[in-house]
Amino acid sequence: MILVATYLLGSLIDMFPEISFLKGLTPFKYFNTVDVLNQTSPDPLMVVLTVVLASLLCILTFKGYEKRDMNI
Repeated sequence: MILVATYLLGSLIDMFPEISFLKGLTPFKYFNTVDVLNQTSPDPLMVVLTVVLASLLCILTFKGYEKRDMNI
């Protein structure tokens, strides 16, 4: 559900540039495909945001795993 919602948000940002301030909410807008293919340097803010979000979500995943219902 989250994947579909963020993809749709990315598509809406492409169709309506006036809402481009929301591009931080969708990972599909962190890196421009053309820039990646041309091997130009990515936006440093988006790189930092990606690392921070990935780290935070990994920590939350492991904390949630510790509190699981099943005892194996």
